[in-house]
Amino acid sequence: MKLFIDTSFLLSVIFEEPNTTHSEEILKKSEFRIGSFLLKIEANQSILRRCKVYQLDPKPFLKHANSILDEIELYNWNEDCLKELKSNQDLHSLKTLDAIHLTTLFVLHKIRVMGDFNLASYDDQMIRIAKSLNIPIISGKNTLISDHSPKSKKKKKHDTNRKTLH
Repeated sequence: MKLFIDTSFLLSVIFEEPNTTHSEEILKKSEFRIGSFLLKIEANQSILRRCKVYQLDPKPFLKHANSILDEIELYNWNEDCLKELKSNQDLHSLKTLDAIHLTTLFVLHKIRVMGDFNLASYDDQMIRIAKSLNIPIISGKNTLISDHSPKSKKKKKHDTNRKTLH
């Protein structure tokens, strides 16, 4: 299975969330992983933001994220991506970073570079748009998490061995 990894999916592996176990299984079963060049930037920023909110040391979370990111091919944007974003009306309803991620996947899907990729995401809107573009989707238990923001979670204790929020 080939995965295109969205930040929401990556964060579900880094932080303890309802779909963490399923996301880890999907990640282990994947033969090839790719993501937008934004994945590393967005993941690091999200980790730093969550750790600040919960007053946690970000180092173990960043280390865990970087070990996973080292196994993900990050695809840089090109003129094809920009043209697709401008011309594809379905992508216009997404937030900017989500549009960049999904446009990247759509261009890869369209030109069939290395075959088809499954979108690994828990972002409801991104999944809805991906379905309209006939992009295959895989998520832990096929359940969607609407809000991954720290404000939606209760403050939890930190266990640096598991690299989760408890």
